[in-house]
Amino acid sequence: MYVTYGSYRHDDNTVTLSAYHVRSQYSPRHAKYCTSYEVHLHGQLIVNDPSLTTPAQLQAAQAGKISALINAYSENDKDFSFFHDDGTKTRHSLTTGNALNGVQVKARSWPKGDEAEYATLRTFYIVLEATYDDVEAELMTYSEQFHYIGTGGPKYSVTETYNGPVYELEATRTAQRMIQTGHAVGWSGYPLVHINPFFPQWEHLDRREVVVHHPMRYRNAFRQYAVNWKFDHTLPSPVNGVPIPR
Repeated sequence: MYVTYGSYRHDDNTVTLSAYHVRSQYSPRHAKYCTSYEVHLHGQLIVNDPSLTTPAQLQAAQAGKISALINAYSENDKDFSFFHDDGTKTRHSLTTGNALNGVQVKARSWPKGDEAEYATLRTFYIVLEATYDDVEAELMTYSEQFHYIGTGGPKYSVTETYNGPVYELEATRTAQRMIQTGHAVGWSGYPLVHINPFFPQWEHLDRREVVVHHPMRYRNAFRQYAVNWKFDHTLPSPVNGVPIPR
């Protein structure tokens, strides 16, 4: 089996896929929206050239292999491919084009320092990661509140006097006010379809407020589109409406 990263190809059978972690991310509504794949590579750079006989020649050849690996993994956004011996690609491969942040090199190290290191071989450890859309529900978060002001009951005016307050009835019935506010986040677009006044016939259109937020910037895409809203209603008679569960 063999491994490639971009145009760089490791020598056959010198790399082990020591771990392959899959982590899904869930919204506050407990629906999956993306999945991350983390690849751990453990391998060795081995100089296997019988024509090189002196320590200086072996070290120079090893230095060339090390430089090539460092140069290859110093850049993100390259496809990682893990092939069978017959040249077919395994499922443990990562494509960068459709990854939200591309394929990223998260870590690279030389984990060993024993006597054989650099003399005949060089052990390396590399961690790659890629995150992809994996959407169960576009709506990530949603909350809405109804704030009722007044009950439709009588309206009094109060005048402070020397002998105490004097109440004067101004109206036997009054209008009720309802302020509807909310917040929602959509994964790949604004969730405007869920934004509607509860009593459209009684809404003050001149007081409507809609705040649209800039989405989150990933390397190759925009996601998490947030919006807030406020609808102001004046109702001719009291009601007991509640937000619609979504």
